[in-house]
Amino acid sequence: MNVFVINLDRRADRLGEISELMEKIGLKFQRVSAVDGKAIDLSAVARPWLAKWYIGRRLVAGAVGCFLSHRKIWQEMQDKNIPQALIFEDDASLVEWDPRILDIQLSDLDLDILRIGGNHMENLVTRRPLKPTRTRFLDRFLSAEPTAGTGAYIISQAGARKCLAVKLVWFPVDHVDIWSALYGIQTALLYPVMFEPSGSTSDIHPEHKRSSVEKAIRFIYRLPVRVLRRAIVIYLAHFGKTQYS
Repeated sequence: MNVFVINLDRRADRLGEISELMEKIGLKFQRVSAVDGKAIDLSAVARPWLAKWYIGRRLVAGAVGCFLSHRKIWQEMQDKNIPQALIFEDDASLVEWDPRILDIQLSDLDLDILRIGGNHMENLVTRRPLKPTRTRFLDRFLSAEPTAGTGAYIISQAGARKCLAVKLVWFPVDHVDIWSALYGIQTALLYPVMFEPSGSTSDIHPEHKRSSVEKAIRFIYRLPVRVLRRAIVIYLAHFGKTQYS
């Protein structure tokens, strides 16, 4: 299976860390130079206003760059006829590796994407912890609930083709509830996850500590958007292109 690692040119520290991890688990990878959101014209590739309306926050340059970085790999899969790929972001940290994951075929699971890493272990729509599932796989569980996370995932060529249908970026790449509901992508989370974020400083959202007053104002301001978004996603999940289990 082809293995790709997304890494910003200016983050040599992260490249060193992920290289050590890949050597530890015995994976050879191709480094993909990440798109630096600060160096692109957002108006040409993104629709930040739509993100503001739909997810309740501004789509920052780093999030657009992250999306376009993943898109580079999806495009390469199409151009080079790569049937399946394992993609890492460079801040992935090992939890527990199982090499059997390299032998799976997503088509056998009726999936376009299988996420094997992440830190959002809650349902994006209901904001509740994941419910137990009876679908067992590799001594773990498969969940089709709409969670987030693209730190480590396997994607099929068919899945990559569906992802490439997004011509203008208007949501973060890790919002898989949107992928599933609007673009018909069959995605699942393998949990407990094999990888999680390392906890290093984010290049997408700089750290900012908010006071209690700021948090309260932010919550009130975003509440109508959260309610509307939840209603839309639930509607699409039940009557749209896919059905969450």
